[in-house]
Amino acid sequence: MLRKRLFLLIALITTIAFCLISAAVIYANSPPVSVTVDGQQVQFDDQQPVIIDGRTLVPVRGVFEALGFDVDWDPSARQATLTSDEYLVTLTIGSYTFSTNESSHTLDVPAQIIGGRTMLPIRAVLESVGYHVYWDSSARTVIVSSLSAKEILTRSEEIMRTFTDFEMIFEMHFTGKDIRSGDPINTHVRVEMAFINYPFAIKLKTLMYILYDGEGMPINMYIYMFHRGNILTTYSYMHLGGTDYPRWWADRVVFPSEDLDSLVQIQLESFQIFSKLLTDVNIIGEDIINGVNCWKLEVDLDILAMIEIADAVLDQPVDIDPSALNSLIEKGTMKTAVLWIAQDGFYQMRIDLDFLDIISHVMLRVGYEIYSVTYSMKLFNFDNVSPIILPEEARNAPLFLMPTFESTI
Repeated sequence: MLRKRLFLLIALITTIAFCLISAAVIYANSPPVSVTVDGQQVQFDDQQPVIIDGRTLVPVRGVFEALGFDVDWDPSARQATLTSDEYLVTLTIGSYTFSTNESSHTLDVPAQIIGGRTMLPIRAVLESVGYHVYWDSSARTVIVSSLSAKEILTRSEEIMRTFTDFEMIFEMHFTGKDIRSGDPINTHVRVEMAFINYPFAIKLKTLMYILYDGEGMPINMYIYMFHRGNILTTYSYMHLGGTDYPRWWADRVVFPSEDLDSLVQIQLESFQIFSKLLTDVNIIGEDIINGVNCWKLEVDLDILAMIEIADAVLDQPVDIDPSALNSLIEKGTMKTAVLWIAQDGFYQMRIDLDFLDIISHVMLRVGYEIYSVTYSMKLFNFDNVSPIILPEEARNAPLFLMPTFESTI
């Protein structure tokens, strides 16, 4: 009996020790909380930010001195004073209130001393002095910005309209099935495009794979477009399912320069589509795209506005079952877009869209059930595109001249 009790005691002590060690290891390995201010990471010498009762507390000097504030500490009053040209902030250790320019504000967690440093809840205090604060839970990062997410998006759209040359990679992938036959559908499209405004030239490379009726079909297309004078010349080549068309082919159309200018303007204004659809926008993180530090924004888009734009693009109403449309409208807005915007320059580096709800309802009307849809567009080489040169094998393609072109712009 004594031996049995001893074994139980040893087992109990071992279990408790294991739990304590595991907890210590988990705590030690938990990612630290970091803080960035307008894209620049704040360095803390000793005491790091901590999370208490769901609120992030940071060393007062680290963040506010990075923002240009003077920080003073009165040990007898246990009070910190933060001063800038516009603001005077006063915080008292242990108090649930603080003042900014003599206006009182409430804290969920009071300022306190941790590790010999004055720690304060960052969101409430920073928002009281005009900054915008966001939390990236996956990276455990507090993002402090002098601009709101909507201001960042608006400035980005203004910048994007100034670029005349750029390159783009567009990818779309969707899966589903034919309801009538039960055959799976799996389609992947990748389009690589280079665009030069003057002299106007476009290079398109399209790689497509379609799985339907149990058979896969790769399709490769190459298109080059050049505008000279009032003539738009297009060179095309297609590689379909392992069979080459015998040659490149080309055509020319009369395309007045003023119509081309209007077309280019529409292209540039398309970068403002999010302002037309926007209902809400938030910074959800920071990321690096092609070596560029970016804000990561999540944009809520209005369903009805999306459908109106689709109507205009297709020049006909989008065919959605009224009951399905009502269901979508009842949901209000959808988080359908994520944008990566360069912190230095404000240009849009990447756009991901989620149109699954709308596309699935549209495709269901024509007999297809869609499981997933992904859409991604990456942009780069703004105003730095290499000259577009027609491949040698396309230079002798037979040309067909169409005598007139009726503008629809």
